[in-house]
Parts: sequence; C-alpha cells; structure tokens
Amino acid sequence: PFIVHAADSNVEVTGTAFTVALDGTTLDVAVAHGSVRVENPQRATVLTQGQRLRLNTDAGLRNRMAIAPTHIAAWRHGQLIAADQPIGEVVDQLRSYHQGWILLRDDNLAAERVTGLYNLNDPQAALEALVQPHGGRVQRWSPFVLVIDR
Repeated sequence: PFIVHAADSNVEVTGTAFTVALDGTTLDVAVAHGSVRVENPQRATVLTQGQRLRLNTDAGLRNRMAIAPTHIAAWRHGQLIAADQPIGEVVDQLRSYHQGWILLRDDNLAAERVTGLYNLNDPQAALEALVQPHGGRVQRWSPFVLVIDR
C-alpha cells in the first residue's frame, strides 16, 4: 500500500484522492474521494470523502470535521480556502506563495478567526483581504518584506 509518514503518524491510501500537510506539530488530512486510514501511536482513524482530520502531533488532540470535496487541494486552482481559522494560521499558509518574508506583528490580530476565499496568485492582495476587515493593514517595506499590523 501507499503510505505517507508524517511526524509520528501514518496515512495509508485505500484508493482515493486526498491531501496531507504537516505544519510544525499539526497534521492535516482531507479526503476528496475514497478513503484513507490515519494511524499514529494513540489510535487509527478512517476518513472518507468530505472528511478532514487535524491532529496536533505533540498533544494528540484530534479535530474531525466535514469539508466540501471541492475545497480540498484548492491550491491547484490558485485558491486558499479558510474556514473559521485564525488569521495567523492563514498567514502561515500564504507565506509559501510570497517570495520573501511576511511578518505578522499583532498577536491579537493573529488570533482573529476568518472564513474566506483568497487568491494565491496575488499574496499581498490576499493578505489585505484577510486582515482589513479586522482593522489590519499590510505594509510593503521592500519587494520581499510585507509587514502586517493594526
């Protein structure tokens, strides 16, 4: 079988389309169709179409939720979809689409939760759309440095 090893967890493919992301201590698995088995030292979980599992690999905390299959791997279409996520987490996801540094200097702003669709082809515009409704602003200090604060 095809198995993805991420931190102390294993994701086994059982005839499916799915995504796996590991960001620090957070493992995120989502199934577009078919099913996968996510196994770590604490337990094993089977996910099917339209299910997502977020697992903190340090604390062993699990959050299983429904997700629209069309939202899985939206990056293939130049989109980032956030669903009730902290701004700081969404900024972390946008960092890999910017050719420089993104500095988020306000912890309270980082904790604000957002839901939205953001264009990965224009990270600065995506950041502005992300933070402006919460009183945030994006400053371009150079072509490679974006600073976010309130």
